[in-house]
Amino acid sequence: MLRSPNTAQHTLTDEAVVCRIVEQKDTALFSVLYDRYANKVFAKCFRFTHDRPLAEDLAHDIFLKTYLKLGEFRFEAKFSTWLYSITYHACVEYKRKDTKTLLNQHEYAIDSEIYSVSEAESEAALFELQIEHLNDLLEKISPEEKALLLMKYQDGMSVDELIVLTGLKESAVKMRLKRAKAKIMTLSRLTASIAAYWTITILL
Repeated sequence: MLRSPNTAQHTLTDEAVVCRIVEQKDTALFSVLYDRYANKVFAKCFRFTHDRPLAEDLAHDIFLKTYLKLGEFRFEAKFSTWLYSITYHACVEYKRKDTKTLLNQHEYAIDSEIYSVSEAESEAALFELQIEHLNDLLEKISPEEKALLLMKYQDGMSVDELIVLTGLKESAVKMRLKRAKAKIMTLSRLTASIAAYWTITILL
């Protein structure tokens, strides 16, 4: 019978918990990691699925996959970073299979004006978008781009961490982040222009 982790075990770092599970086969300790991250993983899944039962099923599959892959954790990044990477990859795969999200696969023209602004200005513009508007825009870019932006700006992952997790080179990570932000900015401007057009049309 699996024993419940005691209070002392709950004070262990994530990495120490992983070591005990892998080296001592203390499977009961996985519940410590589950308790720490279940809500966060579910929230990330819900942001991709917009469906509570689907998000719960996806989160369940993610923790199962995480448990099975614990022996592959190489401590090159924090456990939480590694877990969120598994989460986002699972969410991206879900979106790829979801035939209702074909709009996400469309390519949008990138406004050259966006590329002319500095990195600081681009990020400032991103943060100024209202949360609801930003969520809508994130649904209109590819799942891979959405995941990369969320890992960088929601989870605070560094470029170095993204390099480890994606297997991409530094220049590729930075370019993909830049393109994803550029698409968001372009879509934001297009949305504003369309809204302004309809407002003028109605007033006329």
